[in-house]
Amino acid sequence: NSREQIPEFPGSQTMSRISTEEFDALEAEIRDLVNERPRDQLESLWSGFDFNGNGILSLAEIDRLIVQRFPLLDNKPALIRAYWATCTGSNSVNAWRKADFDHSFVHKEQFVGLLRAVFYMNRLWHVFDEIDTDDDRKVSLEEFKLGADDIGLVIEDPEAEFAKIDTNGGGSIMFHEFVQYVARCKIPVD
Repeated sequence: NSREQIPEFPGSQTMSRISTEEFDALEAEIRDLVNERPRDQLESLWSGFDFNGNGILSLAEIDRLIVQRFPLLDNKPALIRAYWATCTGSNSVNAWRKADFDHSFVHKEQFVGLLRAVFYMNRLWHVFDEIDTDDDRKVSLEEFKLGADDIGLVIEDPEAEFAKIDTNGGGSIMFHEFVQYVARCKIPVD
């Protein structure tokens, strides 16, 4: 990961931009598809996702095409967060519990937002996974202390910052808590 110094945010002394360069080429390809190419190519991508042709995307349909066509983005925790953030407009871990039928699927007008969310959440997952050195899909206090530098944070009181992130008080940071932390602190991820 390469870092560029940027302004401070609460809880840290300095912070660097999180870099996930391996996603750049694929993201450029998708961005080109969304912004530059004829709409029929974006429509073709939608049709690839909408396997059953019902005009809405389930998590299973999205997962299927991600696995087949975009394996770099095949990280289930990231995909689930991106899906529910797109469906409900919320990064809350409990957003799915409040979703009615219309907010339980991705609609065509949300498709570009879904693509953006998939990249964003995968970038966050990549960073989270680097910090999670024992690969148990949660970050312990010790991993957080050691990994803070990897995400560009210099933290005055790691225990206090950890407690702020661990919103459920479970003694470890789960991916959804990490996502909310990055959003709350407005940490740039690119």
